[in-house]
Amino acid sequence: MAEESPPSLNVRQAVPFFRVASMETSLRFYLGGLGFRMAKNWIVEGQVRWCWLEIGDAALMLQEFRARQ
Repeated sequence: MAEESPPSLNVRQAVPFFRVASMETSLRFYLGGLGFRMAKNWIVEGQVRWCWLEIGDAALMLQEFRARQ
């Protein structure tokens, strides 16, 4: 039986997406504490609600969800 070669993949990166209770606290930890940099963000009413953080070749996303009124 001939050995089959694996299919070629087009996935270059898998990025975890974390829901956070406090964006301010999370950014202080990831940016100030761990040294990530903010590459992309979504700002609502002057506050970051979602962001893409990078450090080296690694990345992660954070989003703060608000309770519905």
